[in-house]
Amino acid sequence: MKRSNRAQGLRTACFGLVALVVLGATAAGAAGDPDFGAVRWAALDCAPGGDPAGDESPSSADLVGDPSHPATYYAYDAKYLYFRYRLDSDPTSKGGFVENIWSALMQVPSGNPKQYQYEIAVNGKSDSLELWANTSAKDLSFSPNFNDGAEVRVFAQGVNAANGSTVNATPLVRAVPTG
Repeated sequence: MKRSNRAQGLRTACFGLVALVVLGATAAGAAGDPDFGAVRWAALDCAPGGDPAGDESPSSADLVGDPSHPATYYAYDAKYLYFRYRLDSDPTSKGGFVENIWSALMQVPSGNPKQYQYEIAVNGKSDSLELWANTSAKDLSFSPNFNDGAEVRVFAQGVNAANGSTVNATPLVRAVPTG
C-alpha cells in the first residue's frame, strides 16, 4: 500500500548524530557545542530515486527517502562531523533510543579504498555515541550480509551527556520529528 508523501512525512523521524572531528581532542581543546541548524547539509544519495518505507524492519531502523527528501545527509564544521538519517518511525524510547544501531562507515584518505577504517555509531542498547576503529579490515562486501565489524572502541559518550565532564554542553545525538 503506497502512502502519501504527507502521511509518510508525519510518520518519519529525522535522526542526527555528530562525531568529534578531532579524535584525540581534550575537553578544553574541543570545547564547543554541535550546531545542527547552522551547518550546510548535503545529501548522501546511496539510493538514487529514494529509499521506500517498509523495506526494512523494525521501522525505527528503516531509512526512508524520495527524490525531494533523501534518506541520508552529512555536514561538517570546524569541530564536528554530522549525519542525518530519515527513519520510518520514531527511534526514541524512555529518554534514550530503541535497541537498534545506526552507523556510518568512514574511510580516511590514506586508507584502503575497498575497506573502512572507522565506524561512528549510535548504540540504542547502551544509549551511547561510539567511535570504533576497524583494525583488522576486510574488503567491503554485503553479500550475503555485511560482516566486518570494527574491533576497538576509541570513544563513547552517553547520547544525552552534556556537562562539565564532556566537550559539549548540548547532546551529540538528537531525534526530531518531521511533518
